[in-house]
Amino acid sequence: MGVGAALQFVPYFVFLMAVYMISPSLDEKIKSITPESIFSQGTLEILAPIITLVVLFWAVSFIMGLVFQGYTLNCSKSAMSNDFSLPEWKDFGSLFLTGLKAFFISFLYFLPILIIVLAVAGAALFSLFSGLGSPTGLIMHEVTGSDVVLPPSLPANDGAGARDSDFSELFGLILGLGIALVIIIPLFIVIALMVPNAILNFVKNDRFGSAFDFGAVFRKTFRWKYFNSLGLIFIYSIGVFIISVVPAIILTLLENLPGFLGILFTALHQLLSIIVNVILGITVATILGQAFSEE
Repeated sequence: MGVGAALQFVPYFVFLMAVYMISPSLDEKIKSITPESIFSQGTLEILAPIITLVVLFWAVSFIMGLVFQGYTLNCSKSAMSNDFSLPEWKDFGSLFLTGLKAFFISFLYFLPILIIVLAVAGAALFSLFSGLGSPTGLIMHEVTGSDVVLPPSLPANDGAGARDSDFSELFGLILGLGIALVIIIPLFIVIALMVPNAILNFVKNDRFGSAFDFGAVFRKTFRWKYFNSLGLIFIYSIGVFIISVVPAIILTLLENLPGFLGILFTALHQLLSIIVNVILGITVATILGQAFSEE
């Protein structure tokens, strides 16, 4: 478990130390940036190292997260055999690939919801702009003092007919969004419940296609043992949160200290968060693996 916490902490530590080392030289330059100079060559040179650090941070975090995901799935597989000892940290390439496959399984399960959300959002925006006129005109209208110059495509009619038309369009838009939410929310809940068992079915059979054996996944999901395990996970998570909240608050206050001490306590706060997440991740994976193995 210590190796897992260390792996998760690496990107945070590297990022915070790098920011600390470059921040004195960048501080005054960043303060000199104005809205007019935001796209100038000098500003881009100032922002380049920060953007590079952020991209590097998220890339390393993503990779370490997949490695840890692969490890927690090994914990689940051990629990399926009633072996509750922690697996060894080894073969990081295999752990990464297992975590990556689990990521794609989750993505493919949630893809229909993503498509529906994008379709609904696109239809809502189209309806909104088609009712108000040209979106380009709306964005490019001029505001001079208190006088607002509206685009020619926006009708200057404030009569009862226009108001009724606007109300009908708004009501139709709200009704359509309401119907979409009635479909999306239950579908999201069902998929969120099925995804852990889909991943565990893949882990058990060591075959990516097993995650999409919807009959087996559905049977493993909608049974009392699974819901009991979710309840146990909820209670355990609340307990861990209560235990960790006091040191987290103390470290949050200490982050305001100047200079290196502030950076140090920020890093320690992140380390505490990671340790808590590692403990939760391993425990949750073990509980779900045991529940999955029971008929």
